[in-house]
Amino acid sequence: MLGVAFALAHHPLHAQPNNVYQLLKKTQVGGEGAWDYISLDAQNRHLFLSHATKVEVFDIDRDEVGG
Repeated sequence: MLGVAFALAHHPLHAQPNNVYQLLKKTQVGGEGAWDYISLDAQNRHLFLSHATKVEVFDIDRDEVGG
């Protein structure tokens, strides 16, 4: 069954264009462990990254952790 689902997902009729999203930049945030949740405050341009018992506040414009 899984093989059929995989085959259908990669069928040309179901293919999505590759240019929908484009990677503009990569940034290292750091911290221990894996990230759990991500939330964006678009108005203040902050990205909230939670893991374990911590939340990192990332300033998108300055490209740095700041809170």
